[in-house]
Amino acid sequence: MSTTSEDTLDFEEAHGTTKSGVWSFYIKSTTDEGKVVSECKYCQKVYIAGSSHGASNMRRHLRSQCPSRNSPEVLEFFVKSTSGGAVRSVGCNQVEYREALALSIIQHEYPFSYVEHEGTRKVHSVLNSDVKHISRNTVKADILNVFHIEKRRLLESLRSLPGKVSLTSDFWTLITTDGYMCITAHFIDNDWNLHKKILNFVYVEAPHTGPAISKEFGDLMSGWGIEDKICALTLDNAIVNTTFSDTYETLLNLKDFC
Repeated sequence: MSTTSEDTLDFEEAHGTTKSGVWSFYIKSTTDEGKVVSECKYCQKVYIAGSSHGASNMRRHLRSQCPSRNSPEVLEFFVKSTSGGAVRSVGCNQVEYREALALSIIQHEYPFSYVEHEGTRKVHSVLNSDVKHISRNTVKADILNVFHIEKRRLLESLRSLPGKVSLTSDFWTLITTDGYMCITAHFIDNDWNLHKKILNFVYVEAPHTGPAISKEFGDLMSGWGIEDKICALTLDNAIVNTTFSDTYETLLNLKDFC
């Protein structure tokens, strides 16, 4: 076996075992001259184990020189290794992975097909080879699950409020005559933090009359269980809102509408 001074490196031992995870890719032995050396398991490159160099040369060889540097085992090692060179145990929590993936799609408004993109899956596999890729239908179900969880939390928060809730409602009709309504709640929590939460964004079936919209609005508020907490309702300038406000004010006997 031939070596050069340039290939000299150091190894650390604790109770007879090496600390650096890179040693799992090398075989340690002693030459006839009594020198401790390490031999790459892939290409048989030999390094002298000195006392003043550390494992940097050995890692450098594995990262950029070894013919097997692109093997799954080597790539996984460098992904999992810390800056100090010690390998940490990394598993894949599939539940946390799917939740984080669903939240990222919601936050950035990605299409469901994002999870099936070849590039996306490659990145996730490099980060953790144990990850189990999912389909667009699975991530759609995960996103709906996130929605229901967040809705339940908001429902509990609203029902436990000691104070009142102010609502704003926007209604508009498309050129196709389809009607939509968005209801937003404004409230102050127990710590005096002001919150603004969209309660509903819904399609409203025709006819778009005041009484019809009032009934739709009432059904939605009933689902949130906050009829007795409403202190004010602010509407846009849609023509039907005049009748709507009069009808709903009568139903709830509200005093403050603006």
